[in-house]
Amino acid sequence: PPYRGLGLGVANHVSGFRAIDPRFDGSTAVARLKSDGQVEIETGEIELGQGMSLSYARIASRTLGIPETEILIKSGDTGRYPFGIGTLASRSTVIGGNAVNKAAESLLKQIADLARTVLGEGAVFEGGSVIHDGRIYPLSEISAWYRARHAGEEMAVRETYIPDTEMPDATYYGHPSPNYPFAAHVAEVEVDPDTGRTKVVGYWAVHDSGTIIHEVMAKGQVLGAVAQGIGWVTMEDLIVKEGRVMNPSMMDYRMPGAKDIPQIEVAFI
Repeated sequence: PPYRGLGLGVANHVSGFRAIDPRFDGSTAVARLKSDGQVEIETGEIELGQGMSLSYARIASRTLGIPETEILIKSGDTGRYPFGIGTLASRSTVIGGNAVNKAAESLLKQIADLARTVLGEGAVFEGGSVIHDGRIYPLSEISAWYRARHAGEEMAVRETYIPDTEMPDATYYGHPSPNYPFAAHVAEVEVDPDTGRTKVVGYWAVHDSGTIIHEVMAKGQVLGAVAQGIGWVTMEDLIVKEGRVMNPSMMDYRMPGAKDIPQIEVAFI
């Protein structure tokens, strides 16, 4: 239609970036079996609302074969939990998630080894319980077996994931990230030629982000980022006069509301 146009943006990014700290771009996770049978995952990564904790619970759940509701993700205590580089460069799911997966795999092996030690070679761990000779032993009982053999200590394993990355050389050839997500976005924009008023009337976002761990959270990240971008381009403005901010509160700083955001189609490939 008249005064409408399409804009296309393509991008690629990193999931973890060696240049942030060339000495170390990994993550460590601790998987701990509590006395009540719940599994705790301690991580040095930080939940900032990006859905990291839910994603980590899902990763550990798939590895251990237990419900996500029985897994508690703990982070933020720098005095107790593992060291972390920081929540940046889209690294939490890939870098921290791999550490969580490694810790969950080690915990799974330790549980299986303990079950065979206590019950014999026929013992298997599946569905969150040990099964042997038709009997089912819950995780709380497995925890009791371990604590009885280790002076009351809880079963815990610690694993570190370090990606196979390298800093670019003088010719800029290198491999600084373990993953390289790609995206293509299209915006349909309408402009009033008399007033200059601009409105985004349609939006499509397609992402190649590898395996999606938590689709609701992943889609939420895309929707939030698109809304932020529309706000930056069409209305947000920090007004400064003679060194003074003239719109210092949310009452004065125009941000997009629900009616300012068009229907956004999101797809992952």
